[in-house]
Amino acid sequence: MVVPPKHFLVAQTIFLGDVVLTIPLLQHLKHAYPEAKIDVIVSKEMEKLLICHPCVSSVLTYDKNGEDKGWSGILKTARRLASNKYSLALVLPGSVRTALAVYLARIPRRIGTDQSNGLLLFADKLKFRRELRSSPHGRSVVFLDRTWKALGGRGSFISPLFTDVVRLVPNHHATLRHLQLLEPLGIPLREELLQPQVYPSKRDIDVIDQLLIEVETQKLIAVAPGSTWATKRWPARKYEASIKQFVQEGYVIVLIGGRSDSELCASIGRKLGPKSLVDSSGKLTPLQSAELLKRCRVLLTNDSAPMHLAASVGTPVVALFGPTVPEFGFSPVGGNHVIVERKSLWCRPCTPHGGERCPIGTHECMNEISEEEVSQAVSKLLGPARAK
Repeated sequence: MVVPPKHFLVAQTIFLGDVVLTIPLLQHLKHAYPEAKIDVIVSKEMEKLLICHPCVSSVLTYDKNGEDKGWSGILKTARRLASNKYSLALVLPGSVRTALAVYLARIPRRIGTDQSNGLLLFADKLKFRRELRSSPHGRSVVFLDRTWKALGGRGSFISPLFTDVVRLVPNHHATLRHLQLLEPLGIPLREELLQPQVYPSKRDIDVIDQLLIEVETQKLIAVAPGSTWATKRWPARKYEASIKQFVQEGYVIVLIGGRSDSELCASIGRKLGPKSLVDSSGKLTPLQSAELLKRCRVLLTNDSAPMHLAASVGTPVVALFGPTVPEFGFSPVGGNHVIVERKSLWCRPCTPHGGERCPIGTHECMNEISEEEVSQAVSKLLGPARAK
């Protein structure tokens, strides 16, 4: 008789949106193994997102850019994982260092994918493949993959780190690609578990209550103008113009973002006036942002993490896609969302995740999205019951 695993590790150490889209995997895993312990290792910035999740027993962090940087950090993380004596690890694609740390931890069964890095997953769809090599990290991954295949290796150069290698389907949504890691365990998909669920604490709820204490909460429109990648950002002036009519109708604009978005949000906020604005950028944890988004009628955003947080709490999303495309699998989960994009541009998509510059110097994919069509999309999701 096969003994079921009792202690799982799920490794997802990249961006916030990717962690949100990993939650359906956690939900399926807990449903299939209700008595098992499920630990998750994430980047240090994402620790608080899953801290209250009922499917998660413990949250570990891998601070790849801080105290766990470099080879010493990989070895230190491997020792920490080994001490927990996991019976099985599920390693999500995106971080070679994380895959190596899991391997060195000698976890008996390690399920991973045939993709060494997310940069390579959509290479056949990109118009500018040189963007894959736009960073030292990207160049290293491409070089190692090519060397591995030249030597006759199958899958990717990190495939030997796993006991089970899953071949991902590029056209699937990211949540479904993540769930493919459950195939070796024979866990079937369940419709009711496909929507990511997040769980703000009582303290998180109290923080948002206090933030909105003097605000009419039936008139909230969230706006997330930032992004890790410059080419994903719709211009600030266009955000200002598109939301102006809603301010005139009595709506309050809630600006969402991290610390790196604070200056951008402040510049937009100065054009709106304090009575029409709640600027939460850089002030909230991911769970507190989720609770705030839950109270908004709609979110207007670039292709970025707030899009996934809003979808997880059931808030309709107007998502602006430029250098990336929804076909990459990172559109908001669920229905009642509107995608705004320029489908006819020959240069799209140009990179898997966005970049710091437009490869042809025009940034047409975002500049050609008009303020009017974005306002119309927001109006559509607000529905006939507009602010009085």
